[in-house]
Amino acid sequence: MIYNDAYAVFAGGRHPRLFGSPVLEGWPEVADFNANVMEKGLRGETLSYQDKHLVLHRHSHPEDVWMDLNYSPLLDESDRPAGVLAIVIETTERVRAQRALQDSEAHTRQVLDSAPDYGIFAMDLERRVTSWNEGAHRILGWTAEEMRGDTADRIFRTSPPAPPRPRPPSR
Repeated sequence: MIYNDAYAVFAGGRHPRLFGSPVLEGWPEVADFNANVMEKGLRGETLSYQDKHLVLHRHSHPEDVWMDLNYSPLLDESDRPAGVLAIVIETTERVRAQRALQDSEAHTRQVLDSAPDYGIFAMDLERRVTSWNEGAHRILGWTAEEMRGDTADRIFRTSPPAPPRPRPPSR
């Protein structure tokens, strides 16, 4: 393995010992995964993964990490694959943040749906409506499309738009 300073940070406690080592020995906990990468890369194939989950031992203990990984064959002077170039971008923090947001949204929806007889809605820090229950729609008269992203001030100060009037029949 030959890598740059950014990968040294990614490697954690395995750097600098990892530098110059065979990839299957350098990352034994993902040796099967890397063996597949090397096999395909040395056949001239490319591989790409987005938010790939792996468990690595970068700091002497198992750690869940997510990465965008792109692998391409490195060609020798006779244009035959002789190695594999790996572009590694760690996405662990983004993946964890997305999961926390999804959990929060699911919890908010559960709370909103638990009281169908009451009008409940949630707002962000700018007082824009982000979520609501059926009771809020029924009591306030606003549709989901009319409330989404609107401010609570406007929703409470104005009446919901009137439904469209039917057109008179053509003569």
